[in-house]
Amino acid sequence: MVSFTTPMFALLALFASVTYSYTYVGCYAPPTDLEYNIRFIFQSVGYCRVRCSTLNQPVLGVTNGTDCLCGSAIPLPDSLVEDTLCNSPCAGYAAQMCGGRGFFSVYLIADLDNPEQPPNETSTQRVELVSTSIALPQASVDNKSSQLLLPDSNEL
Repeated sequence: MVSFTTPMFALLALFASVTYSYTYVGCYAPPTDLEYNIRFIFQSVGYCRVRCSTLNQPVLGVTNGTDCLCGSAIPLPDSLVEDTLCNSPCAGYAAQMCGGRGFFSVYLIADLDNPEQPPNETSTQRVELVSTSIALPQASVDNKSSQLLLPDSNEL
């Protein structure tokens, strides 16, 4: 039995790939600073682009035909390889290449800010904890009746 949803997802993947603007940067070998976002059986560059732009990440990578990765920096030029290594068709739109086995097709999302170039040295950020004087009420669960018991307003 042929499912109606399969052609519908393929059509949506095609629409997503045509509607949004992105630029192919190249085929890259690992490691990259791109972080795994989602595996999708109807993956396309357009679908991955929507996922990454939702996270406000201007760089996307696709690999193995189904995996979407997002990031803020284009991979280092040292990891650029021949485009022939990114030869896996996208599972949702076979006219596009979605990386290869162990290689990433990397794209720049045109309507988001320019991505950071990979840093030459490691930077660190310091996070300081701030204490507050607000006391939050304690809640407990009564195992017998499975009700949430909150303290009286006089106890706050």
